[in-house]
Amino acid sequence: LQNDKCRYMLADEVGLGKTIEACSVLKVFLSNKAEKRVLITVPRALVAQWRTELLFKFGIMEGENPNGHFLMLRAVEDLDKSAYNCRWDFVIVDEVHKYLFSQSEYEKLHKISRLAKNILLLSATPVQQKKEEYLDLLRLLLPQKYNSFSVEKFGKLIAKQSKIIQKTALILDDLGDFEEEINNLAESGENAHDSEECEELFEEMHEDLEEICDELDDDKLNELLQQIKYENDDLGVYEIKVIISYICSNYQIESNIIRNRRKILEPTDDEDVQLMASRDLVELIYLTDNEVNPYEQLSYNGFANWIIK
Repeated sequence: LQNDKCRYMLADEVGLGKTIEACSVLKVFLSNKAEKRVLITVPRALVAQWRTELLFKFGIMEGENPNGHFLMLRAVEDLDKSAYNCRWDFVIVDEVHKYLFSQSEYEKLHKISRLAKNILLLSATPVQQKKEEYLDLLRLLLPQKYNSFSVEKFGKLIAKQSKIIQKTALILDDLGDFEEEINNLAESGENAHDSEECEELFEEMHEDLEEICDELDDDKLNELLQQIKYENDDLGVYEIKVIISYICSNYQIESNIIRNRRKILEPTDDEDVQLMASRDLVELIYLTDNEVNPYEQLSYNGFANWIIK
């Protein structure tokens, strides 16, 4: 929500609350905006569930909403040209992995994604080894970026990814030490350009970046590398941050995929485990008020009489 565009895939394990997560993001998105058009498209069997979740837990209705918002909730199978040929401000697609094997449904979702500014895809956890399926999911998430990828090119990117991420993480650690040393020298009135330690750190980072550039063979990346100069006022810190940002945004495949696993979320403390596993029923006393809400009282009386009979 802090980004200019919210385009993410929620790929948590089953049962960890992707629906609630998506509804929460949508609620915040709508809270400080006006006249936004929202499409939520789900398998036909889940339409009623989504309608209930939206209304009773988040106060979001189909059709017109406060602040001039409009929401359409429709099964993927029932989408027509009026739904997939227009620009939506926010789109949620549930169980998106189920439509990878239906060309007609997939093309509908692809058109919607290309025209939408913000999109949340809810999916089972994608598997990198299934390259074609994984690439098809990413084309729905970021079509401008992945439409041009062949399966072969995508496979090569996956193979390079882990090595690139490891190398980039090491550079980030060195960059932290580099900036700290520059600041310490500045506080003591010394010139960081004359520091042997700073020069060694810079050379290490530059060599690591050269290895990444050689691995990726990206003209833009090579151009950014040429701009990193130790002679710059900040010893090249800004340019190093720019090139790292470029690498992360263009070569970190899962930067737009959010996944939580049950194992990671499990508490480690025995007492916490016991509390987590325990589900006790608690009786709450609730009094109806005939003056404030007579329909509630009438409904209660009706149910009570039916039970007694």
